[in-house]
Amino acid sequence: MKTCLECLPCLGKNAVDAAKRSTDDIAVRKQIVSDSLRLLAENDFEMPPPFTARKILDIARRHTGKEDIYRSEKKRSNTLAEKLVSELSGIPEYHPDDFESRLRLAVAGNILDFGIFADLDIARALQAVRSAFTRPLDHEAAERLHARMESAENILYILDNCGEAVFDRVFLEPYRQKITLGVRGRAAFNDVLGSDLADCGLAGFARAVTANGPAGIPGTILSECSEEFRQVFGQADLIIEKDREISRPWTNIRIRSRSCSWSNVRSWRGLFRRNRIPSRSACIISERENRDMKAAVLKGNGILKIEEVPLPEIRGWYKIRVAFAGICGSDLGRGFKNGAYHYPLIMGHEFSGVTESVPPGGKYPAGTRAAVFPLLPCGKCESCRQGLIQLCSHYDYFGSRRNGAFAQFLYVPESNIIPMPEPVSLEEAALCEPAAVAHHAVYSHAVQPGASALVIGGGPVGLLAAQWLKIRGCGKVAVADVQQAKLEFAETLGFRSVHAEDLEKLDSQFDLCVEACGLSTTRNAAVSCCSRQGHVFLIGNPAGTLEMEPRIYSSILRKELSLSGSWNSLPDPDWKEVLNHAEKDLKLKEMITSVRPLSRADQVFDEILSGRGFQCKTLLNCQE
Repeated sequence: MKTCLECLPCLGKNAVDAAKRSTDDIAVRKQIVSDSLRLLAENDFEMPPPFTARKILDIARRHTGKEDIYRSEKKRSNTLAEKLVSELSGIPEYHPDDFESRLRLAVAGNILDFGIFADLDIARALQAVRSAFTRPLDHEAAERLHARMESAENILYILDNCGEAVFDRVFLEPYRQKITLGVRGRAAFNDVLGSDLADCGLAGFARAVTANGPAGIPGTILSECSEEFRQVFGQADLIIEKDREISRPWTNIRIRSRSCSWSNVRSWRGLFRRNRIPSRSACIISERENRDMKAAVLKGNGILKIEEVPLPEIRGWYKIRVAFAGICGSDLGRGFKNGAYHYPLIMGHEFSGVTESVPPGGKYPAGTRAAVFPLLPCGKCESCRQGLIQLCSHYDYFGSRRNGAFAQFLYVPESNIIPMPEPVSLEEAALCEPAAVAHHAVYSHAVQPGASALVIGGGPVGLLAAQWLKIRGCGKVAVADVQQAKLEFAETLGFRSVHAEDLEKLDSQFDLCVEACGLSTTRNAAVSCCSRQGHVFLIGNPAGTLEMEPRIYSSILRKELSLSGSWNSLPDPDWKEVLNHAEKDLKLKEMITSVRPLSRADQVFDEILSGRGFQCKTLLNCQE
């Protein structure tokens, strides 16, 4: 990493801070800052910032003779961290025997980075730690790290900052017998030295080796590592390097030490999911495995590439050979319009496949044909405790928050496997997820025999909702849309078609109305078309700003309408009902209008987005 212009203000701040901490003599402080600014004026921009920061510390040492000018702040950070650890019993979400809980604590340790929060107090710190147990976590990265730590025999854990290291101690407790701690050889800001281990509660915790020599460069540079450290590095089968700058020499070691699994959590705070794209580089766990599967990888908004990617094993989960994956409307928005939670991402949450490898004690044998429930609830929040896992506060999800099924293989937990009865094809199985979502939407309200129903939106979920209303006993079911091709397709499934322009003629004509578009106009039309004391199902994700005219609001009141929203689905009753009807009256196969190879997924998305030709449901054959 080279020094850029944006680095200079931070380096200047380092100089002022080093001067203040090393002496009370104003004249000496000015000399330290003056020499440091002269250094910056002559800075070699080809060198990484840690080299310049090291030289600034050397200037302060030369003028004052003080080696560890941050010693008092390091002690303060450790004391504060110990107080926080003593308060963990008051956090209901913290479970000391749970890997994810301890990992969250290790991530929260970054708040004690003195270089970032110089004025941190116990109240603010405790609040930040509490928030670490309620924020969404990158479960996929956490599971991979857990699996690596469980299977490793020799783990090298390179410590970062004081205070933070106290939390690391809690995180590492179950693994202390196979841990070697890497510490700094010379003082550099608030990084852990061998002399700091006692204050961190790590003296005697595990073997400790000096990572770098007397130069004291911030970061971990191969040329500065001690011989003892290089030996430990070569013997380790898992190396965890926490939030340090990684310079090119590490790459050289990684290439030479091919038997070693490398876990670099570049920004541990990045383990927490953001609303859009995680700041910095999120959690990166890079493992030496063969690049052994093909996948459609979303590299950025609108950038989809077909690549060979690694398939990291997740212990305790089934390896699924993905057969077919459906393209959902949400994939279009996530991949090409609104942006994904993170990049790179493998999308795909509507899919089927065959179990290929089975974890010890698994109840489904290899060769089991299955669809996969894509929601991964946390199991701990209030919704999960009430059995409302579809409303989980901290859920994970295949194809959006973690990698999904636009790939040849995928690891899934046993609880998400839905075995398919033999008459149901794997192509049909790939439609079980949208069928379950549609069932969940219309299941919430009683349907009187012979009731009339209108579905506004002739996409896959809308047509599936129409089928469920018919199955549940509705007499007349109509489908409305603006596209003639969709209306003609709805007719092939046995539904009356209504052009959207004609909806104004159908005021109060239907007992039940389903809004499956997410637009203000279609929601208003659903309210208008619904009869007195009727019900409106809202299942379309919002597209743009939603506005409600006073007359529509008044119509809801005057007709005493009830409205219900819907989110996700449940294995029981939704998926159970899909399986009950997939062999009988649920038309899944008829909705599949195209099956294309995964290797051409980028072209398939281009065609769909261009609007060329009508497609109801397009599947990707993930083995082609």
